[in-house]
Amino acid sequence: MPKWILGLGIVFVFLLIILGFTNILNWVVVGVLSTATIGIVGWIINYLSKPREKTVFSEDIRKKLEHEQFKQPKTVLEETCIVKSKEYVFYVLDLDAKETVKGEITSDETINIYFLTKYSFRSFENGEPFSYEYGAESVLRKKIDFKPSKTATWYLVIENEGKHKATVNVNLLV
Repeated sequence: MPKWILGLGIVFVFLLIILGFTNILNWVVVGVLSTATIGIVGWIINYLSKPREKTVFSEDIRKKLEHEQFKQPKTVLEETCIVKSKEYVFYVLDLDAKETVKGEITSDETINIYFLTKYSFRSFENGEPFSYEYGAESVLRKKIDFKPSKTATWYLVIENEGKHKATVNVNLLV
């Protein structure tokens, strides 16, 4: 509680009383102003001494806020690999639909990069037509910013259709 406010109020009331004794102010005016001062000082002290209520969040909101506030990106994949000509490598990633995979894949030869579902990966392996949710074809470098459409096991496929082996650097965070 700020005691200086109380002290300031007392000094002001005494000043009013002195003005009343010296007949500079009428005693009625002194009484009204003194009463108002005491009331206002009391109201201010009461307001400032109330404990502040904390904002109460539901448990779900609190957990979400804590999770977002303190969540540090974790490395999902950090690797350099060699992909032989006309071959591919793949990585299995268990991803949540709420996560976003960010990072970069670079190569010294052009490569194809695909994020595939289990079913698309099976089609890819069998040489059948497939679709990918995210990726790029014939690139040396690809910045990754992939948000899965569903929580599932995803397959990151790096394919080298070129004539030479490719040295590929993969750096991915969630």
